[in-house]
This record gives sequence, C-alpha cells and structure tokens, in this order.
Amino acid sequence: MKMLLDTNICIYVTKRKPVSVREKFLSLDFADVGVSSITVAELEYGVYKSQQREKNQEALNEFLRFLQILPYDEKAAKVYAKVGRELEIKGQVISPM
Repeated sequence: MKMLLDTNICIYVTKRKPVSVREKFLSLDFADVGVSSITVAELEYGVYKSQQREKNQEALNEFLRFLQILPYDEKAAKVYAKVGRELEIKGQVISPM
C-alpha cells in the first residue's frame, strides 16, 4: 500500500466535493490505497450522526469496498506518539485522535 487516506479525504471523495479530490482518487490504483480502522470508526460515527443514515451508510460501504482497512495496533500507536512529538517540537501540532 502506498497511500493511507485520512477521514477528511474520505468525506471529500464520498460527497464528491471538491471535484478535484474525487477525480484524483478515481485515478488511483485502489490496490495502493487504504484507510486505518480509526478512520473507519470516525466515518461510521458520522453516519450515525447524519440525518440520512441509510443513504450515507450505503455510500460508505461502497467506498470502503475498494480499500484496504488497516488495524490500529501497538506499533501504530508508538509511531503516532513519536511523530506527534516530533511535529510538536517543530510547531506543527496534529490533532489528538
């Protein structure tokens, strides 16, 4: 896998806005694209909050059907902590999970 999508990019693709993001996504080889299990959890949470749950759940299921879903494990947690601290030192704070 070469690319891991974050929650915002997934939302842009499923909502088809901005168009340029969706076009870029559609040009990718889906074998090279994935999302983390945390991103899936955030997207599912958004479905539960939405007014159009059924429609949004179908769209999310269709979107995820093509992607690898990577588990968030201990190794990922350690990398997150290390990278987060390195960015913080540089003044580039990332949001907490």
